[in-house]
Amino acid sequence: MSNMLTQREIDLVRRAHENMREALGFGVDIIFSEHGQYDLPNAIGLCQALESIKPLWMEDLLPIWCPDSWKRLKSASRVPVMLGEKTETTREFGPFITGGAVDAVHPDLCFSGGITGCRRVAYLADEYYVPVATHCVGSMVQQIATANFGASVRNFVMSETRMDSRPLVKAMCQDDIDVVDGHLRVPLGPGLGITLDEEYLRAHRAEGEPYWRD
Repeated sequence: MSNMLTQREIDLVRRAHENMREALGFGVDIIFSEHGQYDLPNAIGLCQALESIKPLWMEDLLPIWCPDSWKRLKSASRVPVMLGEKTETTREFGPFITGGAVDAVHPDLCFSGGITGCRRVAYLADEYYVPVATHCVGSMVQQIATANFGASVRNFVMSETRMDSRPLVKAMCQDDIDVVDGHLRVPLGPGLGITLDEEYLRAHRAEGEPYWRD
């Protein structure tokens, strides 16, 4: 696949998202996520094409290796741009935040140093008035660690989750963890606040996979 879209293809993306916005109305936020697969002209073209539907932000349009290209993208776009799911620690986030190259960041606890590492990213972002979301598509342990992180950070706004689309995620712990109206109550127990269902986890290992406590 090429990362260079034609104008006809960009127009198709625009019309598809305009149809989506018309169906949903403006009471539902739309986030456009692309895993860093486009070049700079296409990233700018997509931001301009989707401006009318007012996305919450355009997520990971470019690869992360060139903050200057992100700065050009941000300057050319009237839609907020976000980066972070493939970015690690303040060492990589720093040039984007301090250089004014992004409107928001979304670190992943598994890649950016856990709760402590992501708090460092969040503190730096807060100094520049940059909001923090989180990328989170992993286990219930990651989901709840992310919730604990979010509850401890002033500029945290939201998290990605797949709890309801992957039954294994909820089944791996003994606690009732639910998202109600888009909100998750942080568990109050010791540690992360959850108890793993070890019997379930042992029964659902991949063939030949050892159990972490063995």
